[in-house]
Amino acid sequence: MVAPTAVRPTATHPFTGRDVPWLLATQVARRADHPFLIWEPFEGQGRSWTYDQFGADVAAAAAGLAARGVVTGDRVLIHLGNCPEFLIAWFACSHLGAVAVTTNTRSTAAELTYFAEHSRSVAAITQPALLATVREADPGFRFIACTATDLGAPAGAAVDGAVPFDDLLVGGPPVEPVHSDALAPNSVQYTSGTTARPKGVVWTHANALWGAKTGASVLGLGEQDITLIFLPLFHTNALSYSMLSTLWSGGTGWDLLSLLAAARAAAALPVSEVDGADLSHLVAAMLSAGYDISAMRWAGAAEALADADGADGWAMLAVGAPRMAVRVTSGRLKEYSEASPRGRMALAGLAGLGRIGGETLRDAAEDAGVDFRARSRWAVAIADAARRGEKGTVALLAAAGMQTTSWNRMPPEHLYHIVAALHRVGLNPEARMIAAEAIMRS
Repeated sequence: MVAPTAVRPTATHPFTGRDVPWLLATQVARRADHPFLIWEPFEGQGRSWTYDQFGADVAAAAAGLAARGVVTGDRVLIHLGNCPEFLIAWFACSHLGAVAVTTNTRSTAAELTYFAEHSRSVAAITQPALLATVREADPGFRFIACTATDLGAPAGAAVDGAVPFDDLLVGGPPVEPVHSDALAPNSVQYTSGTTARPKGVVWTHANALWGAKTGASVLGLGEQDITLIFLPLFHTNALSYSMLSTLWSGGTGWDLLSLLAAARAAAALPVSEVDGADLSHLVAAMLSAGYDISAMRWAGAAEALADADGADGWAMLAVGAPRMAVRVTSGRLKEYSEASPRGRMALAGLAGLGRIGGETLRDAAEDAGVDFRARSRWAVAIADAARRGEKGTVALLAAAGMQTTSWNRMPPEHLYHIVAALHRVGLNPEARMIAAEAIMRS
């Protein structure tokens, strides 16, 4: 159950008088015709929404929920993979002052029953492939709404008896947005990996706005930026750091399915049927999810890797695969470094992992103008800690070395010392993932 807070925001609180609907309405007014959401499913028809179109769908969905009895304070369980309907439903709950309860799509029926009962959810919104699980878990929902497709793909299961999600968009008279207190609950996420039963973690409207503002600032997002959203929206990373940060900046969110869906789709696609840009996107999604073995399969896409737009994918495979999966030469590194600042990050990652050395490393470092010798007190300290095998100290110093507002400001020399130290103390998966992320985000 969502407990009310006795704390009231002060007059000087940065979000006093503001809530999530305020943020969406502000950007709809400012950026009405600018794209907000680009939907590119692996199956089915893609589509884009301007800020104005997205705001209209949110208002329509809120009216549809209200027509079915959802009121301020009610909890609505959203059990969906990454799709436009997830975001429309989430914002529609905020519009009504209701609370969105977002749940892991891998949850069992018993887990869903617990989430629904514990949060006292009055309704559920899901997709065809997950409908049977939601029905099995149903503790007495007023209704269950279901999307027409499974993340763009044709429905593989019957949806009889569920309210079609599209009906929510035409389901009732307009409803004015509820002006929620900044510290009122906006959404709930359930923990995993803790002792005892999962805990319901409450996001207030202020939490959401703080995440949006801070994320946009830290990431340096601007109005023309496009954010690739491949992490699951039921989790804080995608919902706050990616989506809400993009909304705050007035930019565009590019939703390429959840990590799990992206990895499955990538594994099923014939490697010969993608171009360089698509390969880079797929490799980035899989490595971000930790699917390094699946990503390594794409090392066989020689033509796409050789393409100029496939250079990022080549570089991420070079550092992110569990073993050396692509050919690395000083010539290719030089070409990549000259074409993109990511080239210096790739060089640092490869050197830190010990995947290049000798003449290849000397030539590439000279061409890129980098010097990987330990010249600062921090570099000496992390190298000494690695030499002594102190994993904890290395992890702390690595975190300190990454304290910057943007990956673009991370010196490749810092990345080298971080990756090399992690690799030396046996934290190789972490070293590879950091090296790959530096390429993705620099």
